[in-house]
Formats: sequence, structure tokens, C-alpha cells
Amino acid sequence: QITDGKTLKGKPASLSTLRKWTTARNHLETFFGSSVAITGITPLRAQEFRQYLESVVIKTTGKPMRENAWRKIISSCKVLFTKAVRLEEIARNPFEHEASSYVVDAEDERAFRVTPEMTSKLLSAAPDAQWRLMIALWRLAGLRKMEIHSIRWKDVLWNKGRFRVRSSKTEHIEGRGVRYVPLGPVQQYFEDSFSAATPDGGHSVPADQPVITRFSPSNVNLHKPFLKIIEAAGLQPWPKLIQNLRASCENDWLDSGMPAHVVARWIGHTVKVQNDHYVKVDDHHFDRFNEQVAHQVAHKPCETARSGKNGEGVVVGLEQGKTNRAIKKHGFETVPDALERSRTSTPITGT
Repeated sequence: QITDGKTLKGKPASLSTLRKWTTARNHLETFFGSSVAITGITPLRAQEFRQYLESVVIKTTGKPMRENAWRKIISSCKVLFTKAVRLEEIARNPFEHEASSYVVDAEDERAFRVTPEMTSKLLSAAPDAQWRLMIALWRLAGLRKMEIHSIRWKDVLWNKGRFRVRSSKTEHIEGRGVRYVPLGPVQQYFEDSFSAATPDGGHSVPADQPVITRFSPSNVNLHKPFLKIIEAAGLQPWPKLIQNLRASCENDWLDSGMPAHVVARWIGHTVKVQNDHYVKVDDHHFDRFNEQVAHQVAHKPCETARSGKNGEGVVVGLEQGKTNRAIKKHGFETVPDALERSRTSTPITGT
């Protein structure tokens, strides 16, 4: 299947899919040996292979392989051996009952928000217009790592305020091979790259010319030069260099109030994938919400009166009847009173 480069449906597999299959094959050969017969891999041996993956230590981190990483390998094994079943080389898939679905981790330690301030530093440290555009496409337009290579100048629809992105990852899904992304956040970086592509002051470039020419689509090792930019910006590398940029973009769009289904379409996946893998709650959400509430409280007229037993506070003002009943029942103070008492370190009266 890796050799013919086709999916189970007979369609050409993307480069990222071929890399996943190759990774799975390499681990299979490491564990079973390159000369093992496919019929010799039984369900018991498949279970032992999964246990081997759980014990693999990643050289770069010195830590065991993450659960979702080995589940992805098992998923690729299932695909490879399903093909063998269809070709009648084996009677059943030995990996059939091994866990392979992605585990949603709400507290994923690799989740990281690249803030607007950090993004500004990155863009300032970028060595040229193309690198600034690449960073902007990842962080400000939410593109996947290699999707930047799909853009041709004809895809930049200046008059419509959007640009076209082709995705090999989703092209096998009907209607999902191409999507449109807002141009506004990255327009100046496209313009700078256009100027760099026409140094003699020209006003046109070939429509089919790739926008990103500094690196070829086959060059997947963008991390090393990007790490140099991060260092030049005075920043510390984050867990997932490119994916964290993309996720930060999606969260910013959602925070701005854009509907989830619109953001998901721009990013290039479903709302379910958005919720399972991209949307995160972090400190800036709490800070922002608390600032908004404090602002509303500061601008909302409200008087306080003392009445009732045990010095219970009663709000007098907007929605007086409903609020007074709640205050009388629970003995709460008003928010302004509570804020004032917290400033003076005086215990708040009430429950």
C-alpha cells in the first residue's frame, strides 16, 4: 500500500499520510524484523507490538511516546493490514481490536497560546518577506504547516478579501479539498512578498507562480530555521511549533465572536474537531472576562441600603424587587460593597 501510494478507497494518498504509513512500517520492522511473514503477526503479537510502542522513549524528550502518538501508529497499522485482508493475504486484521482512536485531553500539556505580543516579535525577527508571510499564514490565517506551499498568486483574490487554500489532508473528502480564508489579517504580508517577487518595480507575476518559493513542498524540516527566528525574537520554543500557531489563530477568531461553524470552515476542519483538538481555555480567558465584568460593574448605577436581620445587605436600584428577594434570602452584599471590602482586607459580611 505504501508502494502504490493509494488509500483503501483507491485514491492517491497525501504526503502526510504516506509519512504516517512509513512511520508505522518502520516500527513494525523494528519490533518484528524485516523478514517476518505477514501471516505470522497474530492478534497476540499485535498486542505485544502495542505494548512495545507504549515503552518507546522519544530521543528528543527522553520521555515515553505519548498515548495519542502510539494510537496513531496503531491506526496506520489497521489500514495497512486491512489492505492485506482485502488482497486475501491474511484472513483477519490482527490489529482489529487494538485501541487507535484519538484520546481527547482537556489539559493537554502541549497546548500553548502564542500571544499577539509574541507574534509581533516573531514577525520583527523574521529575516525576509517570505518568512514573515509564512509566520503570518500560520498564526494569523490558521494554515497547516505545509498548506502554505499550495498558494499561487492567482489564489489571492484581492478584490474579494480572501485567498484560496488547497489541502492535501482533506482533498479526499468531497467539497473539502479547497477552502477560502480571510485576507485581511495577512494582506500586508502578501503585498510585501509581491513587492519582493518584483524587485524591478514590476506590477505582475505569473498567475501560477507559488507565493512561497523559499522552500519546496518536499522540505518538511522547517522547524530548524524557525527555531532560529524564535531565538532571535527572544522567545522560548513552545511544544508544537507550527500547530500551536494555528490553534492560537483559531482560538482568537472564536474569542472575537465569529460563529464556530464559520471559523471551522476557514481553518479547514469540522466543529467537532475544533472542540476536540483546538479549543482551549487558558488564563487569558479568565483575565478578559474578569476585566469585562469589572468594567460593567464600574459603570452600572447601584445603591446599597442596610435592612433586615443580622445586617443583611439589600440592593436598591435596577430590578429592585427580584434582587431584593434574593439578597434577603441569602444575605449577599452588593458587588461594589464586596470589592471595597476586599480592597481594605475587611471580611465580607454574609454567605
